[in-house]
Amino acid sequence: MPDNDKYDKFAVAFLNNTIGDNTVTGAFVFNGDPTYDNLEWITKDYKKPTKEEFEAGVDALVAAEPMVFLRQVRNGMLKETDYWAFEDTPTMTDEQKKYRQDLRDITKSATSLDDVKWPTKPE
Repeated sequence: MPDNDKYDKFAVAFLNNTIGDNTVTGAFVFNGDPTYDNLEWITKDYKKPTKEEFEAGVDALVAAEPMVFLRQVRNGMLKETDYWAFEDTPTMTDEQKKYRQDLRDITKSATSLDDVKWPTKPE
């Protein structure tokens, strides 16, 4: 049985990326399991993806998902230190600047939460 979640995510992402409008509704429906063979393309305004585009898109989303989680955690860590940069707080130290830059650069070396080496947060 296919992984319904990843196919559903692809269908929505495909619409957002191809059409550029996440308000489009009723453009497609899966009749049964969310596989290409069960994809009924309802809208006439946009071209239905080919089976190859559909499968490649699903594979790309699955491959990208670990980085999505990594970025979510990283972004949370950056938000925890946003106050360091507020105008009404003392100037950031070099250690604080380095920490925030290291967080922003984490995606250059890590490929998922499994292999990330987080920088140490300064006091």
